[in-house]
Amino acid sequence: MTSRHANMDPVTTVQQTPAAAGYRRGDAGYRRITAALFAAGMTTFVAMYCAQAVLPSLATEFNVSPAVSALSVSATTGLLALAIIPASALSERFGRTRVMTVSAVASAVIGLVLPWSPSMQVLVVLRALQGVALAGVPATAMAYLAEEVHRKHLGAAMGRYIAGTTIGGLAGRLVASFSLDATTWRWALEIAALVALGFTVVFVRLAPASRYFESQPVGLRTTSRALGEHLRTPALLGLFATAFLLMGGFVSVYNMLGFRLLAAPFNLSEAVAGSVFLMYLSGTVSSAPVGWPIASAARRRCSPRRSSRLRVWR
Repeated sequence: MTSRHANMDPVTTVQQTPAAAGYRRGDAGYRRITAALFAAGMTTFVAMYCAQAVLPSLATEFNVSPAVSALSVSATTGLLALAIIPASALSERFGRTRVMTVSAVASAVIGLVLPWSPSMQVLVVLRALQGVALAGVPATAMAYLAEEVHRKHLGAAMGRYIAGTTIGGLAGRLVASFSLDATTWRWALEIAALVALGFTVVFVRLAPASRYFESQPVGLRTTSRALGEHLRTPALLGLFATAFLLMGGFVSVYNMLGFRLLAAPFNLSEAVAGSVFLMYLSGTVSSAPVGWPIASAARRRCSPRRSSRLRVWR
């Protein structure tokens, strides 16, 4: 075993591409991988957040409170968060594109079925399963890019993936909201599921095979040790807490906003109330351009020795 392999942490280390290798901006491969990851972000977030637009309809249909109807969103996001850790470990063993493909396809299939749930309980269970299925994409996408894209162009490539996630979150909500003006919440979710399926097909067809991925044996002990290392790092704990609080507050506000806008004194239609999700576009516009300055600043602050290995929890 070479020293390069001996020093690799099979769960938390992403082996970067050689300095002179990797897809560069302008390459056909770069266009394919960024388009594929944009589609992956779209399918993930369309599936994840389309239910947010139909929460008032769910509350009415199943005669439940707004808090209970919101479980159709939190069950997906919560289970996805828990499943990201084992999904990232599986990607180390079976490969990035394989895990992302299985994840996206499984989520798309569940999405086609869940609109016909006979009860709120069944809907929440299926949404939880969809969250588990979805985890493979966000758990693996950035590791895949870090391995396959030249490091000078990695920030922009990741920015495009993030742009896909923001547009996906927006599209899922808008597709469902606008569909509600013409049909029921079941068909609104079904239409959103078909949109997610379409982007899944685009991702599967475009994603280039991994060129720099090297399979690593991953076990429960290795995964637990790596997780423990992250949880003992104060800087990472701060990042985890920041993400938890910001996303928790963000999703909660959007969960309840539809109920408020549909009720007096606003009495807006489903489509008009759903237009509030257009505020997502601010993140879409800023994510890709910001990727390059962030990557440049990070490289200037990192020594050559430290930049040779990218340690992330996917």
